[in-house]
Amino acid sequence: RQRVEELSKFSKKGAAARRRK
Repeated sequence: RQRVEELSKFSKKGAAARRRK
């Protein structure tokens, strides 16, 4: 369950970073 929460945060941060680029 902890990995899912980390993946969810990483996915949101990754999408924001990809949109900024």
